[in-house]
Amino acid sequence: MNQDNNGVKLLTLCRHGNTQWNDDFDRIAKIIKSGGKPDKIIISSNPELSLSGFHQAKVTGEWLREHHPHFDYYYTADKIRHLQTVSNLDIPGSNWYVTHELREQNFGIFDLLKKYRGDIPENEVLEKLQELAAHSYDFHSTPIAGESFGQLSSRIERLINKLKYGYQDKEVFFLTSENTAWAIRERLEHLGQKKYEELRHSKDPKDQFQNAGLTFWSRTDPKSGNLSSSFRWTRNVVPWNMAYSTEWREFHPLQVDKDTIGALIEHQRREAEDEIKKLESK
Repeated sequence: MNQDNNGVKLLTLCRHGNTQWNDDFDRIAKIIKSGGKPDKIIISSNPELSLSGFHQAKVTGEWLREHHPHFDYYYTADKIRHLQTVSNLDIPGSNWYVTHELREQNFGIFDLLKKYRGDIPENEVLEKLQELAAHSYDFHSTPIAGESFGQLSSRIERLINKLKYGYQDKEVFFLTSENTAWAIRERLEHLGQKKYEELRHSKDPKDQFQNAGLTFWSRTDPKSGNLSSSFRWTRNVVPWNMAYSTEWREFHPLQVDKDTIGALIEHQRREAEDEIKKLESK
């Protein structure tokens, strides 16, 4: 067995179940991107689960009770959607730690729009939603008074580093939100900006964090059973739609060599050109 270098043996992540805001934002973003104007805007930074979200969480809980009924530690973010998902997973014997470290990305000025009640001018709401929809998958784009995804990723690295100490060969469960889930993946798999943005724009549902879906990162080789010194294998399980699930795969950290550096340079060049076009169009 290799000397332990990463403490935790298995890290399992669950995104909260679907919320009404998930549905509303998708609807609003599509209308805005097509040049239209939404007829109804309700914004909340702390929404409850939708009916489908409750169902997703219950199905995922059933899968866990059958296939992986126990973890050594359970951690969850503290919003209503996270706590309702925890309740509906209904994992026997689980004692959950509520931690702010798993909080969602800070969207700054957008978090001020906790609810549109008519006291915020509608054109201001639309303008902010347009900006959020346009930049939600950018690595370095920073909402006013908020944090970029890159900053979120750096913040999450501090949490991941804690897993190296005091968790010798333990199995840990995280329950959090979508962008935080992506930050955890970016840190564990060392995706880098280019790969991260490609995956976020992917139309393949297997590339995304589904509501109430599970992602596993393991130090144990699924074929040989040998233990690696760091996380090297991952898989997704989406119990309420197994077509979105994947088999175990091995991943490798981002490396730059003569075969890949050209693609990275081109990616950076296109990004710079896009920024210039945006400035020229204003």
